[in-house]
Amino acid sequence: MELNHHALLIISISSLIFLSFSAEATDLSPSPAPVSYISSSPASSPSPLSGSSEVAFVLESTVKRGCDEAELTVEFISKQIQDPSTSPIEAECFKQCAENYNGIVDDFKKAQEGVSSVDFYSVSENLSAVYGDIDACQQCFQEMLGTDDSPIAKFDTAVKKAAEHTLSVLQYTS
Repeated sequence: MELNHHALLIISISSLIFLSFSAEATDLSPSPAPVSYISSSPASSPSPLSGSSEVAFVLESTVKRGCDEAELTVEFISKQIQDPSTSPIEAECFKQCAENYNGIVDDFKKAQEGVSSVDFYSVSENLSAVYGDIDACQQCFQEMLGTDDSPIAKFDTAVKKAAEHTLSVLQYTS
């Protein structure tokens, strides 16, 4: 719980830092042409937020949380497949979801590598793939059992939330 509060504090601070760097001062002196960051001196250019250690910490923690949640989901799915009370149709969907969630774990691990190497494009690409895998899993339960109430919906929500938080932090780094 304390880690979540710490992460929220870091995101808030990062947002404030980002906003302070992106705010432009109003120049009241007449100027023949607007000054751009390209033509301004490096000393007056805004510093990139993507190199910030606070942002890296937030990204690392949210990606790790997502990976942990996905691994918990894989464990839950494995237990459901082995459970004798699981119907053959449910077992088929759980097997589909096991494939999807193993892919999600891989996506989060690749995202962790992307954070470590400051390859935020890779992080974004890998975490965007998470949504497709979750939807494919949910679709099996919808089509095979005719229900929108998937037995792993709470896991889906937790994994999506971790991906969503990471992607929202990435949005501020660009």
